[in-house]
Amino acid sequence: MGFFDLFKKKSNEEATNKQVLLAKVLFNNHETFELKVLVDHLKNEWKSSITNINGGNGKASFQLNGKTVILTTVTERIPFAEMQSNASIAYNWDTAEKDLKNHNLHVVVSVIESHHDEIEKAQVHNIVLASILTTTKCIGIYHLSQQLIIPSKAFLEIAQKVKNSDLPNWD
Repeated sequence: MGFFDLFKKKSNEEATNKQVLLAKVLFNNHETFELKVLVDHLKNEWKSSITNINGGNGKASFQLNGKTVILTTVTERIPFAEMQSNASIAYNWDTAEKDLKNHNLHVVVSVIESHHDEIEKAQVHNIVLASILTTTKCIGIYHLSQQLIIPSKAFLEIAQKVKNSDLPNWD
């Protein structure tokens, strides 16, 4: 291994550690999230610490348990061709192709911390997604980081099981 290869390896490791978690919450009714309702749900239901709140309904950023969360409403459809291959094999959502064909809006949910544990980052991402699903009428999630399409009901059932399990508290 040459001298410059050491720097390449370090750059690759840094890029891996800075990976962003992304998911798109899908809507058929032009609805988006209400920031106050979402923050209240995160505080009350998930006992989360929320600080540095910026933005408002449809577009916001905040710190949740010390991790940076960014929410952005996109008032256009995700091209169906982009989702179709995942929708056609969504074993947990038989009608995904039909249900998603005419979606008209999505909210991008991202957690962008680079210096925290990946499990903690995923936990924060999932509780934000669960709170949006609970406080809106979205139809499902297109989880870009995992290339999954998940119906709202199935995601919420899993989130509730995790919440009620003996896993460490997220506070």
